[in-house]
Amino acid sequence: MVSIRKSGGGITPTTLVVAASDSSPLSKSRADYVCSGTDDLDYITTTIIPLLPSVGGRIVLLEGTYYISSDNKPLVINNKQNITIEGQGGSTQFKLKTTTLNSNFINITGGSTYTTIRNITIVGSTSSNSGHGIYVSNAQNTMIENCSIINIKQYGIYLQYSTTVRTTITKCYFNNMVRGISIAGAQYIKIKNNFFTTFTNYAIYSQWDVTYPFYIVIMGNIIYNSGTTGIYLDYTTHVSINGNFLFTNPTGIFLSQTSAGTISGNYVSTGAVGIQTTSGSPIVGNLITGQTSYGIKTGTSPVVGNYVSSCNVGISVYLWSSTTRSIVSGNEIESSTTRGIEIYSHTANIVGNTIYGGCSEAGIYAQGYWHKISDNYVEVVNGHGIYLHSYSGGGVSPVHYASVLNNVVIDSSQGTDNTYDAVYLHGYNTDSTYNMIMNNYTINTGGTKQYRYALNLSSSYVKYAKIRNNHFIAGKTGTINDNGVQTLYYNYDTVITKDSNYTIRYQDDVIVHTDSNPHTYTLPAAIGTGRRYYVKNLGSANLTLAANGTDTIDGSSSQTISSNGYMQVVDYTQGMWIIV
Repeated sequence: MVSIRKSGGGITPTTLVVAASDSSPLSKSRADYVCSGTDDLDYITTTIIPLLPSVGGRIVLLEGTYYISSDNKPLVINNKQNITIEGQGGSTQFKLKTTTLNSNFINITGGSTYTTIRNITIVGSTSSNSGHGIYVSNAQNTMIENCSIINIKQYGIYLQYSTTVRTTITKCYFNNMVRGISIAGAQYIKIKNNFFTTFTNYAIYSQWDVTYPFYIVIMGNIIYNSGTTGIYLDYTTHVSINGNFLFTNPTGIFLSQTSAGTISGNYVSTGAVGIQTTSGSPIVGNLITGQTSYGIKTGTSPVVGNYVSSCNVGISVYLWSSTTRSIVSGNEIESSTTRGIEIYSHTANIVGNTIYGGCSEAGIYAQGYWHKISDNYVEVVNGHGIYLHSYSGGGVSPVHYASVLNNVVIDSSQGTDNTYDAVYLHGYNTDSTYNMIMNNYTINTGGTKQYRYALNLSSSYVKYAKIRNNHFIAGKTGTINDNGVQTLYYNYDTVITKDSNYTIRYQDDVIVHTDSNPHTYTLPAAIGTGRRYYVKNLGSANLTLAANGTDTIDGSSSQTISSNGYMQVVDYTQGMWIIV
């Protein structure tokens, strides 16, 4: 190494200018020091940094290439305060002399504070066996700004241990390495306005290391082409992931066992899973498109106000817990391939979502207990509008105690005419019990493809459903198909006319006989629901109203309604109807 000049008069310089071995002659003439091209970073560490003041100082690296020629000879800032290492951007490069060397390029360690690394390009080699671009350990208030880190064997920037706090990484470029930024226990980190591309696994990664990483802000970054996940945070707390653009990543954002955070305002495009969480970080106001598996997949995170388009499943909630309530509210889901919203969970609130187009199986699909599915708008889907599916086996659960309230379903079964229903309760191999269908509105607009039934209770596995105050427009096959057991209908307000023997259904309300021949109407089984039926005989012959099986009507097995007569009966108790 050749010293060109030093400050005289015994004054310790606050800025030292260093040239590379291949810097221009003019730059070399202006430099305080010129590197030889052999272990230049180690020379800066051992010779130039000690010349700075005990606190403060700046080293300016002019254009050129600064080499590592031996294993483990990085530039080291150890137990220093207020140091800045500043290059000239793309023209100031750190490189390995040979591609198989093993070394970090910059280490910031030993209690260093207020270190700034700025305008430097690090070009490593994926042929080496180990090495990070910049390693930060036990350092505080570190700023890494406007650096490019390329072709690194391991991590572009590695932040390790809980004593590494208040690190800012901004306006940097990361390309071709295992991980762009890896965090292990470090705290108070801001990752802002960086560009990431081409990683073996993660662009940004955080994990537990003795302590949890926490207070991490990731905002305004562009992340492209990660091997597995763009942003992956594991056992991390107090995080904000906001305003990032992620595309062509198998998973865009994945928070595993991470709490007290938010995922908001991100754009995630083209992958398998847009956003995935296993715990309660809210997912709010994101735009997600083109995911081959899930737009959003979560356990307990509230999912609110997102736009999800052209994914296989728009939003999936998957957590078999009876103590944690999931919330999916105010989302707009368009053109999902199979399902708009699917629930493999208990106690979910699915409220105020809009689902449009696609959905070969269902707009809303649910398994599990105690769901509230209300105030949703489902239009022009290819499968069922709302599908409650009871199935036992394979890690899934039957549906019990669901409330389906105040939903609007328009033109389901658009994939295949007269095949799917507006609301479908399906018991496949286990009971589905005590579900309430109330105040819903279903519409067939009369196109070439129409839903089969407004409401379909598919089998005897569907038991004790409560149907109340719905406005159902008939499907192509009919309005209600009730193969359930002891379905209860309240205030259904329908008038039907029958001119033959007839078994009264639970969903009937007013039944009018108009034929001149005598007939018999048979009541359903009395079980004590308080259900009322109104029977009017406008025919010229008597009408017999018969009880079911051994049931009675005011103590008799049947009652006679004469011509122009009327009778109102109430399901009073088990086996007993009474006339009121």
